[in-house]
Amino acid sequence: MKVFYKRRHPDNFEKQKTEALYVNNFGYYKDIEKEIRIERAEGRYDYQLIYVSNGEMLVGKSILKSGDYCLFYPDEPQFYTYRCAEGSSYYWIHFTGNA
Repeated sequence: MKVFYKRRHPDNFEKQKTEALYVNNFGYYKDIEKEIRIERAEGRYDYQLIYVSNGEMLVGKSILKSGDYCLFYPDEPQFYTYRCAEGSSYYWIHFTGNA
């Protein structure tokens, strides 16, 4: 299976629909010094998977702890907060595809 990575750009949006798996963006936060609050009432056009490696994260009214993850579907509202704490780490990926 092919895996592509590129930040979303208008000229590659149609290509994302033709690939089995298309990674739009990914990254991590480690030892953040202040909370990071994300509010996307309209959601995003792609899937987003967030893994709490260490620490806590607030998703809606739920608290995720180390080892937990959440998956947001396309166009699903997203309201979450990465909590700051020594040793906290979070990994995330945005992806699309047709498989």
